[in-house]
Amino acid sequence: MTTSPIDTQQPAVYLCQVGANVSCGACCGLYNVADASPEGIEAMLERRTRWFAAVPRTVAGLDAFAAQVKASEPQERPFPDFHHCPYLGLIIDDGRRVGCLLHPWPWATAAWIGAV
Repeated sequence: MTTSPIDTQQPAVYLCQVGANVSCGACCGLYNVADASPEGIEAMLERRTRWFAAVPRTVAGLDAFAAQVKASEPQERPFPDFHHCPYLGLIIDDGRRVGCLLHPWPWATAAWIGAV
């Protein structure tokens, strides 16, 4: 069995960010919310993104953020046994694509990872 070398000259593939205008959060439960209207989802993602900008990048800070989301959003889900991640937000492209607020790729700066 042979393996292909990784082309380090090409950008890495981030599964949920498949193109310049295509992103997804369905596996993270994006639509498993009480108000799945486009307006409701956009408001939820904008609010989370705004809150997350002030979160210390520590375990305690991230846990507090998840608790804040849980306390401020309805927890009734259309599919109660399906996952819904509190870390979904708006990333890259001036914050207009849905994605993971925890994943360092879209925010890969020294400030995000706490180096400054």
